[in-house]
Amino acid sequence: MEEEVKKGNRPTTTFTKEAWKTIRSELSKKSKFNYIENKVRNKFNQLRSRHTNFGKLLKETSVDYVAATGQLIASEEIWQHLYGVNKMAKKFRKYGWPLYDILCVIYGDTTAIGSNAWPSTHSPSDSEDNVRYQLLQEEDKIQTLSDEDDIFGDISNTS
Repeated sequence: MEEEVKKGNRPTTTFTKEAWKTIRSELSKKSKFNYIENKVRNKFNQLRSRHTNFGKLLKETSVDYVAATGQLIASEEIWQHLYGVNKMAKKFRKYGWPLYDILCVIYGDTTAIGSNAWPSTHSPSDSEDNVRYQLLQEEDKIQTLSDEDDIFGDISNTS
């Protein structure tokens, strides 16, 4: 997958059809098992979810990351807090996530977290600034129509 990203075969959040064929073919050669496309795509999405969860842990202020081993280091108190806020924290503490650096190449510019994260099935709700901007635009339209009435006369009263 990393090679396909470097080749530019992931123009959006997913790969092109040709890239998926190549990925599946390479995986089949390495594992000597013929995976169906759906299984490969599902694994891709599972890895994206894990990558996002690991990234959230790294954003915690008292968590350090050892790139060579993929391990996270934090105090016991911090881990207890993380167990409550991240369902994968225990697994990441025990096993680390050695794939994180590679997955940063694969998902790095396509994954949002926090207030910027929205599933593709939902549109983000309007921010307060955006709503305010839309209201101002509506007021400008109304004012423009009112100014036209003054210039051309009230066209609604044409009897």
